[in-house]
Amino acid sequence: PAPVTRTALTTEQARAECPAEVTELGESIRRRLAEESHVGILLPTGCGAALTNLALGVLGKIAVNLNFTAGAEAMASATEQCQLK
Repeated sequence: PAPVTRTALTTEQARAECPAEVTELGESIRRRLAEESHVGILLPTGCGAALTNLALGVLGKIAVNLNFTAGAEAMASATEQCQLK
């Protein structure tokens, strides 16, 4: 059988898997960014960005969603204002 992709899942299946995905992603983030309070996210709008924001919230971290269309100056400003490394 063909592998199941996120687009092939029903809404109910996706909802059922969401807590496990958030937990798994949160553990990965926690290991890599344990000391950080603010975490920059540069992802397109979609499920991955939503799960990342949820995982950061569960960890008590502040998600800083960066806009890749904003340009270098705006990105540098956001990085500085939010004290991202």
